Amino acid sequence: MKTAFVAVSAVVIMFLTPTAGVASSNADWAKRCQVEHASLGYRNVGQCVSTYARGGGTVTGPASLTLTYEMTACAAFPQVQCIWSVQGSGLDPGSKVVVGGVDVLHGAEATVGTDGTVNVRGLFMLGDCVNPGFEIHHFVARGVAPGGAAVTSEVVTGDVTQFVPLCA
Repeated sequence: MKTAFVAVSAVVIMFLTPTAGVASSNADWAKRCQVEHASLGYRNVGQCVSTYARGGGTVTGPASLTLTYEMTACAAFPQVQCIWSVQGSGLDPGSKVVVGGVDVLHGAEATVGTDGTVNVRGLFMLGDCVNPGFEIHHFVARGVAPGGAAVTSEVVTGDVTQFVPLCA
């Protein structure tokens, strides 16, 4: 089985976990947000404070998404074969990562966990064959960092005929 593996990281680093000497209370966090909200990846002070107040202060590290072209068991139906998997970290907890074609903004969705990570294998079901003209896929994964910055994987091209034949 051939697998394409490409990763990209956004240059947005979040340090949201209160630590000794840094923001240790809501008031301390509010003061830190006033000074550092932009460098923490937030659009404004309110977004920074709101994220911390709702418990979003657990994501650390650079936001990244990795899209992998592989055949694996489907996430929703393990007895069926699927293609495309996505892994990511440093993402906005509870947000959606969308995997789809480069020219469209919709596709298969995966929910980011409370720790800011996503790891879903087998997003698109394979049929018994592929119609001519639909065998090549140019896909991308799109998500968001806690501050709202866009996080996008590299474009990965997959040829479905690696796994199923062309339809007659």
